[in-house]
Amino acid sequence: MLCQLKNAEEAHVLNSELLNQRYERSSTCVTALKELVRTLQDLLDTNGIPHTH
Repeated sequence: MLCQLKNAEEAHVLNSELLNQRYERSSTCVTALKELVRTLQDLLDTNGIPHTH
């Protein structure tokens, strides 16, 4: 029983770490996408091409 509890605790820690890593990656991806959108909007503005915000 003690072994099962220890394994469950370890699994919980691993799951928590994986969720944190996924959150950090998705947050980084969202930031990168926002920067890409801003860059594309700037290019459109620079070239006088109309676009919606």
